[in-house]
Amino acid sequence: MKTTRLLLLVGLAVLLAIILRLFLMETIRVGSPAMESSLQEGDRVFVEKWSLGAKIPQRIRNPFSKAGKPDFLTVQNKISSLPGLAQVHRNDVLIYRQPAQEVPTPIDELPLLIGRCLGLPGERLQMQDQDIWINKKLIETLPDIQRCYVYTDSTSGNLQSFIQSEFPNKTFYPGQQNQHFVFLSHFESLFLLQKHPILEKKLQLFMGDQQKNFDVYIPYKGFTIDLNRHNVEQWKALVYAYENVQLTENPHGQYTFKHNYYWILNDHRGFTNDSRSLGLLPDTHLLGKAKMILYSPKLKRMLIPIR
Repeated sequence: MKTTRLLLLVGLAVLLAIILRLFLMETIRVGSPAMESSLQEGDRVFVEKWSLGAKIPQRIRNPFSKAGKPDFLTVQNKISSLPGLAQVHRNDVLIYRQPAQEVPTPIDELPLLIGRCLGLPGERLQMQDQDIWINKKLIETLPDIQRCYVYTDSTSGNLQSFIQSEFPNKTFYPGQQNQHFVFLSHFESLFLLQKHPILEKKLQLFMGDQQKNFDVYIPYKGFTIDLNRHNVEQWKALVYAYENVQLTENPHGQYTFKHNYYWILNDHRGFTNDSRSLGLLPDTHLLGKAKMILYSPKLKRMLIPIR
């Protein structure tokens, strides 16, 4: 009797752990510097899933798989989720599946990424010279954002020594035409300029990288567009990849979007595995919100809310 009761308790504990991990909460390890300084590589963060509606798995690992047999069991082919209790807000730090411009790639197989949501459904987002406008209104840059600064060969020696004396872990990147780059937060740049005023003319915020300039409208579920030969190329890949609809080359009529979309940006602007390279993120790829740093090996901090 005691053995049966123990096995029952163990089974219930395992079932509860699986339910919690699949539908309510999870912890993940930050695997890149893309969110520095807000999050450090190696940080263990708490992710809550219930507010956005946890995704029902498409496939689950087969615990009884043998050689030559599938490692996964298919649960469903479509993408579905539980009802969400809240919405995504600007500056939320999101855990999401990397968008794949292919159909049908099971979402469970896609890599996990982390980034900050800046553009919401129904908004027009413009990014130019590292500044961001939402509906033509400039939004405030958070103090932890790592922005790109440029300096030339003629000043690199002294400048690098000044920066390394204050921030010894900084990385310097070579550019073209005797240019070099370093990423600094707003606080770091102000601190350097106050302590070493000579840097004001030598260290400049980098402007003019045209690959980081964007002007995009972010669709929302139910948004209808009038299709024509001028805009079909703009929407064709997005609609096919995430809504499984093939827009014709010579469209007539309208198309109504099935999903909400978001524009994601890393806090470390040097890492472009976000909407700058991946495009808009559909709600089907959202895993949850990163809410708290459980433990940071680099900074030796615990239980810190994520801003």
